[in-house]
Amino acid sequence: MAAVPRVLGSVLRFVRRRPATFAAALLGALLAPVRLVGVWGYESSLVLAPILAGLALAAATGSVAHLRRAPPAEPWTALAAEGVTSPLRLWGAAAAGLATAYLWQRVCDPW
Repeated sequence: MAAVPRVLGSVLRFVRRRPATFAAALLGALLAPVRLVGVWGYESSLVLAPILAGLALAAATGSVAHLRRAPPAEPWTALAAEGVTSPLRLWGAAAAGLATAYLWQRVCDPW
C-alpha cells in the first residue's frame, strides 16, 4: 500500500518535468479509440503532425530553460543530447498511446 503514493509522486514529478511528453502520451491514448486515427497510417499522421510540432516546440523551449537553470559542464553536448532525446520521447509517447488501439481494433496487417 505504501508503493501507491510513491508511484503517484513519480508520475506527478514526470508530468511537472516533461509536460509536453505527457501531453503527447495523453493525446495518443485519447486518439486510440477513434476508428480511423487509432491505427498506423496516413490518418494518424495527418492528425498528430501539427499537434506534435507544437509539442516539440514546447519541449525544446523547456529543454533550453532547464539547461539554463542548471548549466552542465559540457553545454553543447547536453543540448545535443536533449535535442535528440526530446523528439524521441514525444514520438514514443504518442506511438505508445496509438499502439493500444491494436488491443481492440482489427487491422489487415499480418503482424
